[in-house]
Amino acid sequence: MALARAGLTLGLAFFMALATTSCTTAGEPSAPPLRGTTWQVLPQQAPEMSPPRPAELRLDPAAERYSGFTGCNRINGSFELAGQGLRLQAGATTHMACPGDGDREEARFLQALPLVERWQWTEGELRLLDAAGQPVLRLRAAPAAR
Repeated sequence: MALARAGLTLGLAFFMALATTSCTTAGEPSAPPLRGTTWQVLPQQAPEMSPPRPAELRLDPAAERYSGFTGCNRINGSFELAGQGLRLQAGATTHMACPGDGDREEARFLQALPLVERWQWTEGELRLLDAAGQPVLRLRAAPAAR
């Protein structure tokens, strides 16, 4: 009787562990590769106030270089990636005039890049975090080009 009860307890524990694991991972989409994916910056304010084309960032899959778009201008620079650590070094930026609030959004994006210390994938978003672990940019994988 004690052996049967122990078997039932062990079986129930295994089932609960399996069910819990399945539930916690099934809802979270898997992360696209950090390198080689074009990441679109999610607006911090109301979506209707965001630039016509969202800012983007792409980490080169073969070199320690990044490229992107500020919502107005093109950018590039170098980066260091080690595990969850990520540092973005300043590079070149084109200097075209930005329509509307584009200058403000571009400045926010450019000011956030050197603050990045690490990255985190959560709730279907790539979050770039500062030294205190606070998000400075939230990004989603851009839709595939057609």
